[in-house]
Amino acid sequence: MKFLADENIPQSVVRTIQQLGHDVLEVRQIDLGMPDEKVIELAAREGSIILTGDSDFAELAILQELEVLGIVRVKLEDLNAKKWGRIVGEALGIIDELKGHLTIIEPNRVRRRKIR
Repeated sequence: MKFLADENIPQSVVRTIQQLGHDVLEVRQIDLGMPDEKVIELAAREGSIILTGDSDFAELAILQELEVLGIVRVKLEDLNAKKWGRIVGEALGIIDELKGHLTIIEPNRVRRRKIR
């Protein structure tokens, strides 16, 4: 699976996802400060699922009906980066289908809903 990691995703999470065999493109390596709309466009062009800590992407995709393959929102603000990587890695290991969904990863649960 291909992911586009927003600039707020720690390197430990990116490494964990790569170790699971997924491709990860990082926004911070392309254009630090890239507007969310451009991130969504890039993800659509690359066929990638957006990985972010922000709620903005879901709002943009749903309200403005922007094309998006899928969004994984990580809500782990109070945890250190190493724990983020472990929890996200475990969650991605049990989620069989991210395409077409907003997936929210929290410390004690994973929620999913269709984007459209």
